[in-house]
Amino acid sequence: MADQAQRRWYNDRELFLHGLARSNYVTAITDWFMGFAGKWAELVLYATVLYSCAELYPGVHLPDGLSLAVFLVQLGALDIGGLSLAKLAKQAREDGNAAGAKNAEFLSKWLISIMLVGVVTVGLERALPVTLPSWVIISVNVLLVVARSICAVLYGRVVHDLKGESDRVNQVQVVHHQTIEQQIAAMGEQFNTQLQVVQSEMVQQVQTLVQSQVSEQVQVSQASMLEQVAIQVQAGQLTIADQVQACQSTMLEQVTAQIATAMQEMKRDMRSAIAEATASSSDSSVGSSPKPARQLRSVPAPVQSEPGSEPVNVRVPRFIQEQVNQGHKPTLSEIEEACQCSRNTAIRYRREQIGDDEGVA
Repeated sequence: MADQAQRRWYNDRELFLHGLARSNYVTAITDWFMGFAGKWAELVLYATVLYSCAELYPGVHLPDGLSLAVFLVQLGALDIGGLSLAKLAKQAREDGNAAGAKNAEFLSKWLISIMLVGVVTVGLERALPVTLPSWVIISVNVLLVVARSICAVLYGRVVHDLKGESDRVNQVQVVHHQTIEQQIAAMGEQFNTQLQVVQSEMVQQVQTLVQSQVSEQVQVSQASMLEQVAIQVQAGQLTIADQVQACQSTMLEQVTAQIATAMQEMKRDMRSAIAEATASSSDSSVGSSPKPARQLRSVPAPVQSEPGSEPVNVRVPRFIQEQVNQGHKPTLSEIEEACQCSRNTAIRYRREQIGDDEGVA
């Protein structure tokens, strides 16, 4: 739209060639010349009217050639003035000056009529075979001079009215445009102000909405995190409790098993000791067996430590090792008597320390 509005014949080659092909520039020049000549016709008509008045004055004789030239100039001015007024009337009507256009059209018709009457009068003077009376010719000329004078005066007035009205219309249009521009500027400022207010309100609303949503989300997240932590703590507590219970049950089972094993070991030791004591009592009461005499000779010195002060797994190997160091291999009876252990225990440790089954009954 803006590019098309700025296109003119002097800056657009296509428009220039288009106008040249259609001879639009000839019409434009003619219109300009008609407007120019129409405004200059006012001065020409004033001059020719004064010349005609001077020609009618009694006793004044002007050259015929000059009179003919003034007459032709007057005819041309009237013709051009009539046509120019028609053109100016059209422009005034386009500008909205209907009253000025109407007056210009009316005066244009009268000027053309006066020009035709003058041409007809001159033609009759030359064409009629009979010379017209002088009073007739003088009367017609006086009427034409009076009509031309009146038209000349009215012509200037109508032209000035057209110009003034055109200027006034242009001024009104300029003022109207300025008023519109001012209104548009005021509306733009008001729109900008309202836009800023709306933007600030929207920003505040958005901030408030975002803060509320963020706070709600934070609260929901905190609640969910607390629930998860509580669930995890409860699960950890349950797991720890289960593990503690499992450890307690395992330890209890192990302790119970160890106690049971120890009790069984003690029972076996006690049974072995009772059986050995019973066997020793029976052997000593008979007296026919040589075994006790040999045992009494081979029994070493009593152990310094008390038999019940050390565990069996320490007491029996120590006793066997001391006897071996002294060059004596203890028998099972010696081990059982000195260490107060069962026969199976004596057999097992004697086999581990000495490596033979000598002395086994």
